[in-house]
Amino acid sequence: MKKRKISYFKCLSLFFAMIVLVLVAGCTGTTPTTPIINSFSALPSTITEGESSTLSWSVTDATSVTIDQSIGSVALSGTTAVNPTTTTTYTLTATNTAGSVTATTTITVNPAVPVLLINYPMDPGDTGGDLLHRGFYINAFPGTSLSKVDLWIGANTAGDYTFELTARESTYDGTIIETSQANISLTGNTANKQLTTFNFSSNTVQMNSIVTFTISKVSGPGSCYYATHGEYGGIPEEDILVIQTTGTTPPLDSHRRYGIAIRVYGHE
Repeated sequence: MKKRKISYFKCLSLFFAMIVLVLVAGCTGTTPTTPIINSFSALPSTITEGESSTLSWSVTDATSVTIDQSIGSVALSGTTAVNPTTTTTYTLTATNTAGSVTATTTITVNPAVPVLLINYPMDPGDTGGDLLHRGFYINAFPGTSLSKVDLWIGANTAGDYTFELTARESTYDGTIIETSQANISLTGNTANKQLTTFNFSSNTVQMNSIVTFTISKVSGPGSCYYATHGEYGGIPEEDILVIQTTGTTPPLDSHRRYGIAIRVYGHE
C-alpha cells in the first residue's frame, strides 16, 4: 500500500513537472511584432505649384510597404519624386504577419505666382481712346491661365463706375472663360484715363489660342473710353498679340487696329 502511494505521488509530480516545462517553453518563445517605420518625410515639405518634392522612408521588419496617392508598393527604404498640384497628404503602410502600421507626411502646395504675359501700358502722351463697345482679342494667348487684366479707362462725367470684362474662348460668342468686375472713381475728363484692374481666377486657357474680350459699363453717370496703344494704337508687327475690332459681332468683328493699352497676367 505504501509503495502504491509513492508511485502515485511520483506520477503526479511528473505530470506537474511536464506542465511547468510546457509553460516555461511557451514563455520563452518569440512573439511576432508589427513593423517599425523609422522615418517617412517629404523634402521640401512646401512647394509652389509646378515644382516637385521627394518622399523618403525607412522601414524595418515589414513584408510589404505601400504608399497611397497612386504610388503603390515600394522597397523597405527609398525615395521617390512627386509633383502634387494641390496640398496632399501621403500615407505609408507597412505590413507583416503581426499587423500593419502607418505614417503620414504632407506636402503643402502654394499657387504659382502669375507673371506678366502681355505688357502694352498706356502712353501718357496719348489722350485718345475708344468707346467700350469696341472689342479686342488676343490672337495667340501666351500663357496657360488668365489671372488679371489692366486697362486704362476715362469718362466724360465724373463719378463712380463699375465695369465688366468678359473673356471667351475663340470667338465673341465662344465659351466664357470668366467675367470680372472692377469699381473705380473717374474724373470728368476722358483724357485722364485711370488704371482699372480686372481680377480673374487663373482659369485655364489653352496656350496660343484666341481669347476675346468684351467690356461693358454696369453702372456710372457718363460715356467711357478705354485707351489705345500709342498714337494710333499701333505696335511693331512682330509683337502684335492684341487686335482691336470695330464691335463684338461673332465670330470676330471687323479689324480696327493692332494693339490697345493693356497688361495681361497669367501663368506660363
